[in-house]
Amino acid sequence: MTSQQRSNQMYYNEMALQNILGFFPTYMRPPYSSCNSACQNEMMNLGYHVIYFDLDTEDYLHDSPLMIQASKNIVGSTLRQRGASESDYLSIMHDIHEQTAYNLTEYFLKTLRSYNFRPTTVGGCLNDPPENWYRSGSGSTPPPSSTSSTPLPSSSLKVSVDATCGQGTSNTCLGSSFVRVVKRSMEHALRVIWRPPLTQLVVRER
Repeated sequence: MTSQQRSNQMYYNEMALQNILGFFPTYMRPPYSSCNSACQNEMMNLGYHVIYFDLDTEDYLHDSPLMIQASKNIVGSTLRQRGASESDYLSIMHDIHEQTAYNLTEYFLKTLRSYNFRPTTVGGCLNDPPENWYRSGSGSTPPPSSTSSTPLPSSSLKVSVDATCGQGTSNTCLGSSFVRVVKRSMEHALRVIWRPPLTQLVVRER
């Protein structure tokens, strides 16, 4: 795929989401989780955080009432391996599949809470203020909502220069050149961050 083709796909996604929802996310997972250095640079220049996953539910392989238990077993065994105080996960599920939308998601949420994990957003995991989670083609940037529960980055953190930030780093996304502060279109914290046709769920310590 050429650079122009990659950019066009992102532009088309942005246009579709802008037309339907009025905004689009600042986070993306590349198809097949494949994004070389050129791809990563292009996504950074377009204002995106490239995100991956470390918990594959394999729901796309088990989309039937008789098979979805296999994905549930993956979730259960993974969450049992390490305690919530010492681990977190970025999970991938595909919301276009019926068993994922109506069966696996409910099981996942109940199971992670039973092991003292809690669901959060990608932006929350990165300690990125909620007004940075989405962008709008309008270019308007109202002040952050006072109802936000996302902590502001510590002043001891350095502004990221390479698109890395949040947990596990000493960097903050706030104020970095690749993050465009945008209109926040929702006043509540979403429990699921998605890029069609994917659903990504971040699991963190409760």
